[in-house]
Amino acid sequence: MIKKNGFTLVELLVVVVIVTLAVVIAVPSFRNAQENTRNQRAQAVLIEIASAVQTFRMYDSNNISGQVTRDTLAAACIAGSVGCLAKHNLLKDIAWDDATGKTYQGYSFFVCPKTGSGVQCCDNNNKLACMKSGKTSGRYKSTKSAWVDKFSVYDNNYDLTEEVN
Repeated sequence: MIKKNGFTLVELLVVVVIVTLAVVIAVPSFRNAQENTRNQRAQAVLIEIASAVQTFRMYDSNNISGQVTRDTLAAACIAGSVGCLAKHNLLKDIAWDDATGKTYQGYSFFVCPKTGSGVQCCDNNNKLACMKSGKTSGRYKSTKSAWVDKFSVYDNNYDLTEEVN
């Protein structure tokens, strides 16, 4: 009898099943890791915006509020506008990645007024800034929000224990 080198059909099927299971387990984990990274980057931008607001309010008594976009960096400083943050170079380190300049990683950012109302995700007067996401990628819809008060960053009512001084 002649011995043939190679794998049997059963051995090949077992390998295909194992590889398929590995892919089915790995892909969702990878997508979750990407979304978590995107959320953490957006929270870092949120902290920068809140820090800018806190710095601005130490030197200027004007009440500012509104959405922060790439266009904000070129906006004039009109009383009450977020353009005043850019005038004082308080937002210069934020890198906007969306072609419209309105979002960063699918998130929208807002400066909260001292009164705490009237601007998107700002609903009390302790918030300095907040962010929202309504990004849809494939089958997944992410609607996350976070905000910064004078002491900590909060993500969906969970304290992330990051101090903002």
